[in-house]
Amino acid sequence: MITKNLLLGIFITLTLIFASLTLVEYEQVNTLSSQVHSSQSKTSSTGLSFPRNESEISQFCKFGSLVGGVVQQQTQNASGQTITTIFRPVLVMQTSSTAYACVTYQSLYTGPAAGFQGALPYTFNFGLSVCHRIGQAGLECALSHALSGSAFPSQVTLRPSMSNFTVVYNVTAPAGSTGFYDSAGDTTWGYPLAVGYQNSQLNASDFHIVLSGHPGGEAQPVRMTSVSIIGMSWTYVEFQCLPDPPPCISGN
Repeated sequence: MITKNLLLGIFITLTLIFASLTLVEYEQVNTLSSQVHSSQSKTSSTGLSFPRNESEISQFCKFGSLVGGVVQQQTQNASGQTITTIFRPVLVMQTSSTAYACVTYQSLYTGPAAGFQGALPYTFNFGLSVCHRIGQAGLECALSHALSGSAFPSQVTLRPSMSNFTVVYNVTAPAGSTGFYDSAGDTTWGYPLAVGYQNSQLNASDFHIVLSGHPGGEAQPVRMTSVSIIGMSWTYVEFQCLPDPPPCISGN
């Protein structure tokens, strides 16, 4: 009888241990699923009041979903070539809708040249472009007016040592604007944008963007530090590059 009770006690203890392990694994899977889902979730803009003055921006942007950064990894194929895999965020919105992007900027403005006083007015605008390939190493882009958008505030006066600030961009996709847009944003930031599609439908070949060998651009007095979105979703799209040259450009 004592032996039977001992064995029964051991069996119950092991059952509890296995049950706790299963619960831990279940929570880990749920956590991972939640993280993946969060990158694809859509924060509705219905019922939100667009900020009318700069003091309302902070409250408005609390409803935003933060867009992740670029993730890059390198592997070698059977031929010994280094393959660079780049996971880039792509924005997704539907036609006949309006979405918003809350972009936080850091001012890099250190003041005018010695002997001068003053501040620097800096303008913000929403821009949209569509690109196509030229040969193996070229890319030509043109502005698109398929969507409409603007920035609020549209101008900020930069001063030395000023704190970070946020600009809200709105973008409207009318009926008939279904398509892939290679860059949606402003001078210092931009994301590929798909209109009228679901996240699961996107492929690297849908976009024409330079993935490596970026040319140096004109220095800007501001730097984007984060982007959160309202009324649209985002997801990672996988792009792959063989060793340069030529510069890696996605799309056909």
